[in-house]
Amino acid sequence: MRYALCALPLVICGAAVSTAHATVFSNLVEQGSTATVPQEFRNLSGLRDMSPSSHIAQSAFGDDAFSAFTLAGSVGLGRMSVHACSGPGLNQPGGTASASGSLSYEEAFTIQSVTLPVGTPVVINFRVSVAHSYLATLSFPNPNAPPANDLSAIMGHIGIRLDTTTTTIASFSGDFSGGASGLHPPSRMQSGLFGSGGSFPNDPRMTAVNEFVVQVPGIVGGQFNMALQSSLSGSSVAGNPDIANAWAQTAIVWGAEVVGGAAQMRSPMDNFLFPPLSGSDGNRALINLPAEPTPAPGAAVAFGLAAIGVSARRRRP
Repeated sequence: MRYALCALPLVICGAAVSTAHATVFSNLVEQGSTATVPQEFRNLSGLRDMSPSSHIAQSAFGDDAFSAFTLAGSVGLGRMSVHACSGPGLNQPGGTASASGSLSYEEAFTIQSVTLPVGTPVVINFRVSVAHSYLATLSFPNPNAPPANDLSAIMGHIGIRLDTTTTTIASFSGDFSGGASGLHPPSRMQSGLFGSGGSFPNDPRMTAVNEFVVQVPGIVGGQFNMALQSSLSGSSVAGNPDIANAWAQTAIVWGAEVVGGAAQMRSPMDNFLFPPLSGSDGNRALINLPAEPTPAPGAAVAFGLAAIGVSARRRRP
């Protein structure tokens, strides 16, 4: 589904600095007197393209946590994936798992032209498409006596800001969440960039894709700045023999072009060309949506890296 966005006037002070940052975090907490608290943290910054990931598995307690985030600013792409699953414990009381991460990207571009003089007004078409899929479920042997402490939850957020030398800004964001607990029915919410439009019927994972288009004015020789902030998190709590399963994946693609093609947006640092409008449609977002990332159980406590797209057995609720 496509949406049109309006630009609002705002005075911009200073110039944006080219920056990029990605962080992922995974954590497990097992219940019982012999519990340990394994956790992993990955943090990268200063790169236009990066892919930090983290995975922990604790098969004795039935818990695993997985986070994988990709920032590919050079091609206008961000991918996020988290999974938290607890249970069933193997003769253990149960445990909790959590996985989260964030992406942030900000870069300043100069509007350049070989035919138009400096100061010539131009119009820039910007498009962003977002695909997402998420699920939070509980499974317990006795449906008539659900445990009060079992829980699964997912939360996601994306925010984008555009501004130019002509003191114009366009900002838009989106959020989604899902959850289930032993005493309450499952809940789901999505808004903005994750709007309900475009969802696939009868899909329990709420897979959806949406396109957003905005026009912003600029001038040749002036700046076009973009800032992206996104986050994704999942958590699970389950006592043996119950299972709590929470996972979510998102893909965001973006691109822009000057109407008429007489000018381009390039980085003054390395002449990098802003990703083209043609690569920012909903189909590309959907193609880049990560698969459900549930690695097969490993040793009693296993630490390691797992990249997006690795084939692995999936745990089903």
